[in-house]
Amino acid sequence: MLAGATIGSQCQQELQSVLNISSHEDISTLTQSLTQPSAFTSATGIWSRDLKQSYIDVVQRTYRAEASELPRTYEPIDAYIKNKTNGLIHDMLEGPVDPLTVAVLVNAVHFKSDWTIQFEKNLTSAGHFTSTHGTRKEAMFMKATRKMNFAADVELLRGASIVQLDYGEVDESEQDEDAEFAAFFILPSREGEGGINDVIQSLADQSFDTVLDQMSSWRKVALSLPRFKFSYGTKSIKDELKSIGINACFEDKMLLEMSEDPLVHLDEVLHKAAIEVTEEGTEAAAATVGIVMTRSMPPRPVTLTFDRPFIMLILHTPSMTPLFLARVDDPDLMS
Repeated sequence: MLAGATIGSQCQQELQSVLNISSHEDISTLTQSLTQPSAFTSATGIWSRDLKQSYIDVVQRTYRAEASELPRTYEPIDAYIKNKTNGLIHDMLEGPVDPLTVAVLVNAVHFKSDWTIQFEKNLTSAGHFTSTHGTRKEAMFMKATRKMNFAADVELLRGASIVQLDYGEVDESEQDEDAEFAAFFILPSREGEGGINDVIQSLADQSFDTVLDQMSSWRKVALSLPRFKFSYGTKSIKDELKSIGINACFEDKMLLEMSEDPLVHLDEVLHKAAIEVTEEGTEAAAATVGIVMTRSMPPRPVTLTFDRPFIMLILHTPSMTPLFLARVDDPDLMS
């Protein structure tokens, strides 16, 4: 979206501020650094009509986007998302594409990796998980007892405990190196919705790097973690984007690097995510879809067929002098 923002516009400034970048090319640089390992992939697609070719060229070159004509239905776009997320994200979009839509922008990410130290399946046992609303559910708990990067009663997380589990194989010659990917599980200090809200607010108030500084203690931990899968969406995140300061993109004249039509604007942003955690590791995927629309249909071409008598006038325009005037009512029609 940033690549299509009008230069110097409020939309461009808001996106750069929220993303903490100076150029849309910074997004591509970060994405390429994340996707070097095969565990994580990111794919970008754009389906459009009547957009500037210069914009299409930029997203293809910078983001390696796949560009296609805007279809009549969402079926091929949904199939693209399903393919790029290994089937975890499906049925995200359906039905016909609104005639006012000029572009559908898709980013789909997929992650799959084994734990560095996997859980032993024979230790997995039944237990119960209590939701924030007090609902008690049966669950299968994966168990491991070993030294882990752990911190308890973390003040920055309002007394929560946190444990780190790494992904990927360990190179014995680089045992002191941090894992390329890791999962952090945070257990609030108090039960219920209030406890988890405390942690979420704490994470929003500070950089996670500050929290990691508290995790310098390798302790022997008897960990019980439920085997689970979870999905979220499809949900509009338009209001959430506005709440963090992205507003102007939803207004007119803000995407002139994308389209010459001043009424083209970001109309909706949809998000869907899924994750599955087992003894072997984790598979997760997410897709974000931006729907770009105009506010009025382009005028249809006028149909004008000279299939009945007509007049033809040949004019010398500088002097407005008629040179030929013909009434064409029964011409010889050439084949």
